[in-house]
Amino acid sequence: MKINIGKKVINKNSLPFIIAEAGSNFDQSLKKAIDLIKIAKKAECDAVKFQLFDASKLYPENKVMRKIFQNIQIKRSFLIKIKKKCDELNIEFMCSPFDLESAKFLSKIGINSFKIASSEISNYKLLNYAARSKKLCLVSLGMAIEEDVIKIKKIFKKYKNRNLVLMQCTSEYPAKLKNLNLRYLTHISQKHKLLSGFSDHSLGHYASIVALGQGANFFEKHFTYNKKAKGPDHSYALNPKELTKYVKVLKKNSACLGNKDKIELIDGVKNFSRRCGLYLKREIKAGELIKKNHLIFKAPPKGFLDIEIDKVLNKKIQVNKKKHQFLSKDDFI
Repeated sequence: MKINIGKKVINKNSLPFIIAEAGSNFDQSLKKAIDLIKIAKKAECDAVKFQLFDASKLYPENKVMRKIFQNIQIKRSFLIKIKKKCDELNIEFMCSPFDLESAKFLSKIGINSFKIASSEISNYKLLNYAARSKKLCLVSLGMAIEEDVIKIKKIFKKYKNRNLVLMQCTSEYPAKLKNLNLRYLTHISQKHKLLSGFSDHSLGHYASIVALGQGANFFEKHFTYNKKAKGPDHSYALNPKELTKYVKVLKKNSACLGNKDKIELIDGVKNFSRRCGLYLKREIKAGELIKKNHLIFKAPPKGFLDIEIDKVLNKKIQVNKKKHQFLSKDDFI
């Protein structure tokens, strides 16, 4: 499994791709939005993300909610300048569209991906457009049930778009640790055969470390310039120092994951193990085939281990070897 976003190729063994979620924390100020981009870049995030919606379309009947969201929505003219600044600073510009017109606008200004909020999990016009675009699409599952996931996969399969990432998410702000259900990340990779991500609404960085261990490749985290600023998302978001620590902790801890293959013993460990290696009973000339009666098992286990005997039997050795020398891969190249 691998996907592209901008110039980056992401697979299961890649470093975590970290998305700094600006959300509404720009306080409807272009200057603050640009400052947030700079904060995300300084923290070495891979992307910075905003949200594009029309409050009158989100809440056509609910005047109270419409007014709240009108106070935090972003101007499209801002996004053009935000995209330009992201390009200048070499940080990926991302944005969540909440309706079809917003998605079309983002395509027009050159976005490389779509992030679909969990509230739009049944917005099939939006999902079909995102899938048809062939762009990377990250879908949050905070308000989804398993049947929604199956439906989304069918939509992307219809358009032959393999650039789909499912983001485990809990629609709670801040989210309690007991409600995160991070084992679902393993389900995404094993059953759905897709790369996974974690849209982390919990406090701090501990949940994201657990998600890393469960196989997540993409991480989304709200951040702010000041936790005490007015607005719905500032209080639980990471401040600049916390964001920098968050990125460092995730990328440092990803080094311990390795891959699914068992790593061979290093020489230092071999010398202290009770294993045996493959040694020669007699002198061997280059070109000879190695037979079982040529070999003895003894410690320390340098080169081939005793259990790897099938790798050398009836193989033509390429170098001259003396009695009591051990066999290694280099002898057969």
